[in-house]
Amino acid sequence: MARHVLSDLGNVLGEAELKELTAAGILGPAAVSEEHPGPKLANVATSARRDVWFAAVQARCMDFLRALNYEGYGR
Repeated sequence: MARHVLSDLGNVLGEAELKELTAAGILGPAAVSEEHPGPKLANVATSARRDVWFAAVQARCMDFLRALNYEGYGR
């Protein structure tokens, strides 16, 4: 899953975010190379949609934590 997400960062993060992460040394230079250009789905990867997706994933993770009796670890 991590490899898939990393290979599709250009579809998830904006160009400015990719460049910022590269400048900070978190991502390598390939993240902003011609081979991996900036966002291909700029209209889909808006911050509002990303925030909605994050909230949904966070809620689902909390469901799992509650089911496993680890709810306190998610806060």
